[in-house]
Amino acid sequence: MILPTAEDMLRTIEGTFDTVIRPTLTGTTERSAAATISHLLRLARLRLEREGQVLYDDIAALRALLTHIRTYLAGIGEAAAVAALDPALEPKPLAEGQYPTLTLAGQQASGLRGALETALARLQEIRDVHGAAADYQQLRAAIRTYMAEQLRRESELIEPAFWGQGPRR
Repeated sequence: MILPTAEDMLRTIEGTFDTVIRPTLTGTTERSAAATISHLLRLARLRLEREGQVLYDDIAALRALLTHIRTYLAGIGEAAAVAALDPALEPKPLAEGQYPTLTLAGQQASGLRGALETALARLQEIRDVHGAAADYQQLRAAIRTYMAEQLRRESELIEPAFWGQGPRR
């Protein structure tokens, strides 16, 4: 482990900023900007601590959901929609010795979310024909459940950094 850790450094910056710099600010604009900086420092610490697990869980949930969507679309003869999903579901191996950074995990999750948006748009287009079917309704419910869970996971990062921490810009 490299010491001080990134979290140690952020905690020190945040503490020094809040106890030394913020109290000296008198203007409304300056105090508002300082409050925003404090919020963002807390958010950076929380993301450093938790974002990897949030992304890992999101990627797993997206893969399962997209596989479910793919199976449904294949079952109703939507070959083009299935073909559009296939690239997103193919694992993208890391180069030998490459570390799976948060940036790479974020890019992977973003790509999977893009595939979900495309699939959802197609499902909406075929709603008039298939919307009354129980399997279509179950699939749409699964998508809503995923979205609610994704928002809950993201709130684990956002809420502690901002809620109850005073005003922000």
